[in-house]
This record gives sequence, structure tokens and C-alpha cells, in this order.
Amino acid sequence: MDWASSFRPELRDPGDGGLSASSERRADLDLQISLLTEHEITRLLQIMGAVAERMGIELPANHEMKELEQHVEPSRVLDMLERESKSTAP
Repeated sequence: MDWASSFRPELRDPGDGGLSASSERRADLDLQISLLTEHEITRLLQIMGAVAERMGIELPANHEMKELEQHVEPSRVLDMLERESKSTAP
């Protein structure tokens, strides 16, 4: 499961087809926290790799780890979420 799909769909207010004001604020906060967490974990993985390299520890090649070490642009994530919400809108 990717991190974008972990956003809670129950925040949608069925009465108006969108998010209520408090639900929208909560969703925005959830997104900000998720993006900050992703940034911090990415940085920690990069540091861990540098420390291992400096100590001469050879880490096994792992495609998933290389992907996790890549920085994710928040604007790209927001664009993707917008496109998904538009494509699922009635």
C-alpha cells in the first residue's frame, strides 16, 4: 500500500460531496505530517548509508531501499492527489 492511499476516505462529508471545514483542515494536517515524516525518514536513510560506507560496511543492493532514499517533491505529491480526486469525482 502506498502512502497516498493511506489517507482516510471517511473524512469526506457525504452531505456536500466534499470535505467539511474541520475534516479538510485535518486532511491538510495529515498530509503535512506525512510529507515531513517522509522527508525525515529519507534523510535518515541517506545518513545511515553514508555512515555504513564510511565504516566500510557493504550494504546489500536493494532496489526498494534506493527508492526510499530518493527525495519526493511535495508539489508532485499534491498534483497527484489533485488528479486522483478529480478522476474519482462524480
